[in-house]
Amino acid sequence: MEIFSSLNGMNLSLTLEGHITGIVEVTEIKNVIASNQDFHILEIIITDAFVIPSALIGYLIKIINTDKKNVIIKAKQNELKILLTELNLDKIFTLR
Repeated sequence: MEIFSSLNGMNLSLTLEGHITGIVEVTEIKNVIASNQDFHILEIIITDAFVIPSALIGYLIKIINTDKKNVIIKAKQNELKILLTELNLDKIFTLR
């Protein structure tokens, strides 16, 4: 998995290419987010993955509930969109 990040004002954008298979990838994502704490909106573009680990889902929910930041997920794979919708996470993460 490769992570591309950019901070534009108060918006942090992450593009995740490849599959997010486990804790190693989740830790990488968390480290990138933690190194950019001055954002209000986190936009995550997931290009290839059709599932995401529960550890990442939990971390993103913490960002929303505890840190009071907005999370937008742009899922390129239809399977991921369906999964997040079935888990009722589409509105929490502002799924696009």
